[in-house]
Amino acid sequence: MNEEIENFLKKYSAKSLSKYYQNESEIWIAAYVEIIDGPNFSSSTFHRVKNQLEVINPMKWAQAVSAVIKNFSPSIHELSLLNLTHVAIAEIQDNMFNTITQLYNLRSYLFSHIQSLTSLSPTQATKYILQLVKFIELWCAYLDVEELDLAEALIRIIRFTSILELKEDDLRLKLIFDKTSVPMISLCKQYSCFQYVCSNLLSHILPFSETEKVKRNPYIAYCVLKDLMKSPEEGEVEESGIREKFNFLYSRFEFSYRSPPQALFALTRENENPSEKLTSLLKYYSEVLPGLSNANWDTLFVRGIILSNTYTLRIVFLISTGGVKLALQLVDLMYSTFANLIGFCSQGKIDLPNIEIILKIFTELHWVPSIVGTISKYISHMDIKSTQEFLEIVWGYLKDFPPTSQTKTGDEEYLRSFKLFVHRNIESLGCLYSELRRSSYNNI
Repeated sequence: MNEEIENFLKKYSAKSLSKYYQNESEIWIAAYVEIIDGPNFSSSTFHRVKNQLEVINPMKWAQAVSAVIKNFSPSIHELSLLNLTHVAIAEIQDNMFNTITQLYNLRSYLFSHIQSLTSLSPTQATKYILQLVKFIELWCAYLDVEELDLAEALIRIIRFTSILELKEDDLRLKLIFDKTSVPMISLCKQYSCFQYVCSNLLSHILPFSETEKVKRNPYIAYCVLKDLMKSPEEGEVEESGIREKFNFLYSRFEFSYRSPPQALFALTRENENPSEKLTSLLKYYSEVLPGLSNANWDTLFVRGIILSNTYTLRIVFLISTGGVKLALQLVDLMYSTFANLIGFCSQGKIDLPNIEIILKIFTELHWVPSIVGTISKYISHMDIKSTQEFLEIVWGYLKDFPPTSQTKTGDEEYLRSFKLFVHRNIESLGCLYSELRRSSYNNI
């Protein structure tokens, strides 16, 4: 045994080497286990030491790794996975994949702890999640894997993080999202895996398709789904299958929100085309606005579920980035939601987050003039009365120039109305006024 091996073992496995064992094999397994469970060490040095010891005592490292994983507890062995990660990376740099392969074969033991993460402190749970996601990232990068198996583990992790009492601006949520998204994108290159992941994430995000009653924050689920829907570089759209992904996302969303019980409340018929649905809705809401509709569709579904948080409209926005054709299939939902947001204002209430999202959808689809998007950036500076006035002007435009119509003839009157609105609210919209002057009204 050379000096480097002797010094390393004295420093990192002295306790196990001082005990009595039945045979030499037990000595080396115990020494390895102590090293894995112990404080941080130089992975490059250990890589050299381990390779030399494996020549003398083959398979002892594999047996030690197996013992550690099978007896692993996230609350006790906090350093074990970190040390194994360092060892695996050191091996990979030397084109060796023994440790990472063994960890993959033992993944069921690692995944079994996901269900008990609620018993850990948020710090311990976060550490374990990040270590597990790192393993999945390495497996995806260097091994042939079962995509659905690993995707299911990531989905379970995402579902767990949604019940943590963390706000959207919490750095821990952002960190988990950043780390989780990378392997999920890699796994979902296989279309069948994408379909599975998309369906599961969507059911978790939407407030009307989730069977769980536990209060949750689906922020990470939404962010991961949004990353999965990112278009590749220009010119690679067809090859990437991104169109098929958007069509699938839309189909799953439509199935969820047009299914009972909400489908029973609908103000339009399912077999109507977008133009017919708009005609029916415009006629109905024109008689109700600026008040709130008492139809079951509005009270039980739109206000009771859709506007209970912002995630349904976020999904609608995500679908709308897939093109106007898909967006038009959801036009009844958008118009109904917008009418209810106006009705809220008439009752002295305001839902700024959802107002901002719906106006962003209309603006980016070019269903309203660009000045609407400019004004909506400053909507938080307005009082409720001014907000209602602005939304009613937008509604009038959407009514007279629906997206199913090809003509915009005569919209100059609405452009003047928007400009006059800014002038009347100059005290609260001073910054907007100067921005509009710089951009010139003629270009709005």
